[in-house]
Amino acid sequence: NESGDPLLESNLRKVSLPTARAAICLSSDNCDPDEADSQMVRQVLALEAFGGVREHAVVEMQDADNTDLVKLVSPQYVEVVVAHDMIGRLMIQCARQPGLAHVIESL
Repeated sequence: NESGDPLLESNLRKVSLPTARAAICLSSDNCDPDEADSQMVRQVLALEAFGGVREHAVVEMQDADNTDLVKLVSPQYVEVVVAHDMIGRLMIQCARQPGLAHVIESL
């Protein structure tokens, strides 16, 4: 399922970025982590060049070591999530707190 190029101004207009309160930028699973993270940095740069989003953007990164790059490009409104790190932490918390997995599953 191809969803368009998030670096093109025409596609950003199509999804009404100027009026969006938030943006979610998902990383690609089709390439190595460094390449996927560099694509995310370019995507954040495109958002900035287009005027950004009104409130905030959540950006998924593959490698925790690369998160500072996105924060350097756009420190004011970007939140970075490293999915595999977060999943690992959730698994540890679920092991420590019985019933937490059921609560997370119900969300």
